[in-house]
Formats: sequence, C-alpha cells, structure tokens
Amino acid sequence: LALETYLLKQRRIPIVCRFCIKNQENISIHLTRVCMKTESKEKIDQEVSKSRDLMIEYLWHCRIIDYKTLSSVVTQLDKVQPLIKDLEKLGGFVINKPEDEQITGPLNQSWDTKLRKEMQSSGLYQKHPLDCDLLAGFGKFLRDDNNIPNFKQRYVANVSRFLFYMDSNKPSLDFVNNLEKSRSFFTKLADIGQKKQTIANYMKNLKRFLRYIIAITSLIQTDRALFEQCKHFLLCLNELQKSMSKQVSKEITGKRYIFQIDPHRNLFLKTLMTRKQMRASSFPQPGTRSTTHPITYKGFIPSKYTTVKRLIVGMHERYCYDKWRSQQVKMRRDYVIGTKQLKYPKLNTILIY
Repeated sequence: LALETYLLKQRRIPIVCRFCIKNQENISIHLTRVCMKTESKEKIDQEVSKSRDLMIEYLWHCRIIDYKTLSSVVTQLDKVQPLIKDLEKLGGFVINKPEDEQITGPLNQSWDTKLRKEMQSSGLYQKHPLDCDLLAGFGKFLRDDNNIPNFKQRYVANVSRFLFYMDSNKPSLDFVNNLEKSRSFFTKLADIGQKKQTIANYMKNLKRFLRYIIAITSLIQTDRALFEQCKHFLLCLNELQKSMSKQVSKEITGKRYIFQIDPHRNLFLKTLMTRKQMRASSFPQPGTRSTTHPITYKGFIPSKYTTVKRLIVGMHERYCYDKWRSQQVKMRRDYVIGTKQLKYPKLNTILIY
C-alpha cells in the first residue's frame, strides 16, 4: 500500500494555486489548510475543479506556440530567439520556425562588433516578418521567376528592414510618398559607419522590390496614383544609386592602393627572391661532394623573376630594403646590388632566409 501511494504521488501533476501563484502537489489540501481555510467545502471543490480544468486547457493549447504569433508580438529578432530557447527549455514547442540561415543578419556587411551594436541600438536591424503579404509575393517572385538562392537574406530581409524603418506598425507602400525619410535611412547607415558597398546593396534590393511592384503586381489596376508614385520613387532611387556607385568605386580604388607595392620595392624583392633560389640551387646538398666552388653572384643576370605575393614579406627583407633604399643618392632605373660573402652559409641558414 505504501508503494502504491508513493507511485501515485510521483505521477501526480502539480496544479497552480490562483491565490498564492505556486505549484501545489495536492491542491485540495492546500486550499483547505492555507488559501481557503475559511471557505466552505463546496467552494473549495469548485476551485479545485476549476484549477484542474485550467491545467488541462494549458496542456492542450498553450504548449504549442506558432512562430508567427511570437514574431507579431515581439518584433525584434534578437529578442525572439532567446524567448524561443527559454520556451523550449520549459517544455514548450514552437512551430513554423524559419530556418537558421533565414534569420541571420544581412549579407555583404563587415561584421564589426562596435558597428553591429550601433546598428542594433539604432533599430536598423528590426524588420517585419518575411512572410507577410507584401513580402511573401516578392520572395516567391525571386525564388520562382529569378531562381535566386538564399533570396530571403539577400533581398527580402533588407527590404523588410527598410519598410520597418519607414513604418514600424505594418509593411506598406506608403514610403514612396516620403522621399526625405527614405533618404535619411541611407544617410543613417552611412553615419553609423556602414561601407558604401553595403548601402549600395540596400538600394539595389529596394530597386528590385519596386520593379516587382510595378511590373508583376496588379497595382496599376487597383491604385493608379500609387503606381505612378512608385515609378517616380524608382527614378529618384536611380539617381541616388548613381552617386553611391561613384563612392563605391572610390572605396574599392582606395583598397587596391593600400595593397599595391612600390615599383622600386617590387624590383628589389624580385631580385632578392632570385638570389635565394640561386643560393639554394648552387649550394651542395647534404650527402654530396662538391669539386668546385659554388657559383657567385658576379655577372649573374636572372632570366625570369619569381612572382612575389602581396604583403608576404619577411621582417629581414623589409629591413634590408629600407637600409638599401636610404643609401641611394639618386633613383635610377637600373640597380646594382653587390654582396661580399666570407664563407658560405649552412643549408639550415639558407632555408631560414
């Protein structure tokens, strides 16, 4: 009998008391002794029955939650994901969740920690649900008609962020009537520190969205005035993108200039690499015997220079170059580099250089 009582106690489902808001193993005893000790037995039985019905209702309907419901209540993506994890830890289930690759941040951005924090604090990462009526058709158009992989994070997500910035209540086409606020979105991205290429990607995604609205949807039949306004907004966006393209070109040119090597330094490095190759090939290998002295550098004219990879220069080579360059009286197109070697180095020393 004691064993049966113990097993029944283990199987007992705790019920929440509505008065003290605590789980109780035996709700009837708890109400009789604590929360409803002054009430009649009939009221206590009614409360016990009501508490059990609420628990059954919770088990039937509240453990399974739709992702759309959560995203409509909590619009910030960085807050929805921790909420889902907490619900799943507590035994809940969230259905219709997007895939992990569909809820990541926007592509083609340099993920600097400080920049990302500023984007989040300014609210530019907030977006509308990607499966809303306005964006669902755009995503289907990209997937079916254009065969674009990862269309949600490449196009739809950026458009959704722009629409959220223009109207946080619901996604709509009313942004075409507010050119100043639309321009401020791109200005705000630049002020935060986003690259010009990233801002250009936002513009390109928005242009594709407007082309879809103009050419694919039936907006021309339902709202002619809004259709004309979308065309005007697209023209303004084209002009804005032209100026941004020039800035992107300057940004790319600046990066290329940073990685360029000085011509004089390039000549020195090529000569130095050729000397290393000749030294390694002319020095006797271990286990062999040389009857003649190794070839010296005097009179050696390399026929083919070794290609030097960018930014792969040893500290010793850099020191040698700086010292050699500082000793030049005037710059000439041809250089003569002389070396005096008292004894031939060992193979290990050669390999180090």
